Amino acid sequence: KEKKALDTLPHRIDTLVDDIARHETALADPNYYTSDPSGFAKTAEALRHLQAVLAQAEEEWLSLELKRESIEG
Repeated sequence: KEKKALDTLPHRIDTLVDDIARHETALADPNYYTSDPSGFAKTAEALRHLQAVLAQAEEEWLSLELKRESIEG
């Protein structure tokens, strides 16, 4: 289970980073808030969620990587 997580987490992290970048780009549009306040709020909330998921995935990967290194020496 941990080996699989170590193998899949880097791709998951990359995907999250890409998704975060897309949300940040959308929020950087100065017309977005004025043209679609509701969409802007939803995008901002989704961004916060993705950032939290990314932090959790990075912590999980780091923990597993440290464990792997301690086992392998």
